[in-house]
Amino acid sequence: MCDYIKSIISICLSILVFISIFQILSDTKNDEFQQPFSIGEKEKMFYGSNTNPLIDSSIVSIKCEMYQNTIMDPKVSKMGEVFNLNMKLIHDKIKSLLIVEIFAFVFLVFFLICMIISVKAKSLSLVCLSCIMMIASIGFTIANFIYLYRVIVIFYNSDMNQFMEFLKCKNINRDGFDKYLYAEDLYKHFTRFVILNIIHILWNLSSSQSDKKNEGTQGNTTQDIELTENL
Repeated sequence: MCDYIKSIISICLSILVFISIFQILSDTKNDEFQQPFSIGEKEKMFYGSNTNPLIDSSIVSIKCEMYQNTIMDPKVSKMGEVFNLNMKLIHDKIKSLLIVEIFAFVFLVFFLICMIISVKAKSLSLVCLSCIMMIASIGFTIANFIYLYRVIVIFYNSDMNQFMEFLKCKNINRDGFDKYLYAEDLYKHFTRFVILNIIHILWNLSSSQSDKKNEGTQGNTTQDIELTENL
């Protein structure tokens, strides 16, 4: 019964990971950072003493001024030349990860079903089938870990953190950056995605360790019973 509960919790965690993946896919579907600036777009991005007297240049950091000067440079034609968020690369890798997650999830569900049926039907063939499903699930879980590592590296090697810090600058007009603010949703969704995956991995590891301990305890108990009977 305990194994079923562990499997159900693992399935629930997988579903939450799926939701995060679909959110990330939606966030990275279009890369506005690689679209050219429209006419007059730059002029709406930053405050100045002439547009907003409340903005005191003394409270604007050097880094914020540097970003402003870079973006306002006539040679810069799109936001992606300043902040490269690897949107397309993340989209492609997360799509591959989704395929691996689906296969791992399907085999995990079939393993749970086979386990339940085999216990009730006491069928050796179903027990063997459940073992095969479990091995396949483990294989796809390893592949999932590899793809997960790759997409995390791609995400955190991008300029996402720099862009998040840039949005805190006092001299920017958020309304002027409206079409780029979806990056904030991507940052939140990806952070949630990473946390859920860490929880999922730790849960599976703790469950497997617990199963090994139980098997060892059962084996010791069986040996003690045999020794007692021999005496």
